[in-house]
Amino acid sequence: MLQSARVSLPPSAFLLLRYIDLAGPLTVSQLADIVGLHPSTVSSQLRPLVSSEFVLRTIDADDHRIVALSITDAGRSVCDRVRRTGAREWAVALTGWTQEDRNHLGVLVERAQSDMFALIHEKVGAKWQRSED
Repeated sequence: MLQSARVSLPPSAFLLLRYIDLAGPLTVSQLADIVGLHPSTVSSQLRPLVSSEFVLRTIDADDHRIVALSITDAGRSVCDRVRRTGAREWAVALTGWTQEDRNHLGVLVERAQSDMFALIHEKVGAKWQRSED
């Protein structure tokens, strides 16, 4: 999907970008908890996102050890492009499905997404929002 959307990021970096888009701003530790990786691994995966100016790192004024990660307009644009590409590809993939089957799939995806957001909220206490895609 990333290739179809002409996004030259590793899938692991895009996943981090998407989580920051959904839940940001997040600390590196919060993001590491979400994806189940060590913070140093997440930090190295963040480098291409920061250097491409898709993610902004902001140091906390009161505690310089805390760095907040937030998505930039350029990063949000990348996420939107991938979402649009994915929607087009799903539309093609489901052309042979009945409307009833498509509706059923939509209900199940919404349910899974809701449960996943609740799980992550429990895990890191982040403010999760459902995107309006």
